Amino acid sequence: MNTVDQSGKPARALEITASLAGRRFGLCGFNHGESQRITRVLYDAMALAVAFP
Repeated sequence: MNTVDQSGKPARALEITASLAGRRFGLCGFNHGESQRITRVLYDAMALAVAFP
């Protein structure tokens, strides 16, 4: 039986989450909305992202 993740978040492969966990990223050249979206995704993968203006 196929089930859909009910959390509302897109599923990520465990390999991707494991490889991003604990990493730090600096975001340059993105507008505010893009920076927030990328930061949210990285935060969900237990990584740190900082947006630079």
